[in-house]
Amino acid sequence: MIVFNRSFVALLALAWCAALALGAYLIWDQSRNINFERSWLQLHLDLIFETQAERILATITTAALALPALLLLAMELTPSGGARYSRGDRRRDESYGALQAKVDTLQKRLDDEQSRRRDVERDFGQERAMARDESQRNAQAVHATAGRPATVEEKLAPSRRRGWHLLPRRS
Repeated sequence: MIVFNRSFVALLALAWCAALALGAYLIWDQSRNINFERSWLQLHLDLIFETQAERILATITTAALALPALLLLAMELTPSGGARYSRGDRRRDESYGALQAKVDTLQKRLDDEQSRRRDVERDFGQERAMARDESQRNAQAVHATAGRPATVEEKLAPSRRRGWHLLPRRS
């Protein structure tokens, strides 16, 4: 689309320059005029300048009107500044490389965090299984001692003394 737009504008500028060149020719050749007659269009163009000063002034005005179109055509026809664009390409490549390095670093950190999370989940699962087993043993012990009176001297096995003890031990 950009190529089409640039080509269209260049063609318009070229047509504008051609029309102004025809006007300059008609300014200096007073014996010529444009007569175009059709059934739907009648065009009669006759430029009459009586003095040399009027012709020069009209030529300067025509050149001034053609100058922007000529500059546009000159810019379109000159080769693009290769160094300017290659510098921009290098900057873009360098910024892309820096961005890619940051993405790689963040991806590595994400992988580390995910592996750490899996380790924590595995340890949590093991602790949960141990707690479930201990609660089942406690429930079995309660059912087993339901008919027997509890004595104060009875001490718990060392395997059952895990965790925090907020109350003092009975002795």
